[in-house]
Amino acid sequence: MTKIVSVILVLFVTGCAGNQIIAPIATQAGFYHRVEKGQTLWAISRQYGLTVEELIEANKISEASRIESGQLLFIPREKSKIRSTPSEAPANHSFVWPVQGRVISGFGTRQEGITNKGIHIAANDGTNIVAALDGTVSFAQESVRGFGHMIIIDHMNNYQTVYAHNRQNLVKEGMRVRRSDVIAKVGSTGRATLPYLHFEIRKDHKPKNPFYYLP
Repeated sequence: MTKIVSVILVLFVTGCAGNQIIAPIATQAGFYHRVEKGQTLWAISRQYGLTVEELIEANKISEASRIESGQLLFIPREKSKIRSTPSEAPANHSFVWPVQGRVISGFGTRQEGITNKGIHIAANDGTNIVAALDGTVSFAQESVRGFGHMIIIDHMNNYQTVYAHNRQNLVKEGMRVRRSDVIAKVGSTGRATLPYLHFEIRKDHKPKNPFYYLP
């Protein structure tokens, strides 16, 4: 059961096992949501009818940070529209990791003068890559400059996901895919020199930090 703490103009501070959690200062009517294990900003924003960007702005979340279990997030009342709880929402409305592996390059990092607009996930050559969310394949091409074999999937609410440096694409443009369907194999095509997946989440074709959406 999601825990909500009502508040009107308050600063709330709580300690947890020596790790202090500080709620943001509320400058407007609203309430706090206590983050539960496994929740993402994406899931919480959907629950209250906000965008991820509105949730980030209301809580002054830095681009490099990730939310933690027990953290308090302020939900501005005039913007929120409470929806079903995450446990009641359809499972395929949440992003999943496209491949299991170690993140070797984060969002916004620069290497050789190039800014990473997604994340790089290292995995063995030939490992299955799955769709992060239900959607329709809008782009599936080989030999894309710099990215090699590349796939783009369109999702609800104008979101897109990108999968690049693939060894092999297993879907074609126009195909409908379900979350966790295998769509490609990990490879090292394009500018990649070792097997990894370049993964992006975009909103209205603008790159977003995948850590805000992934569990």
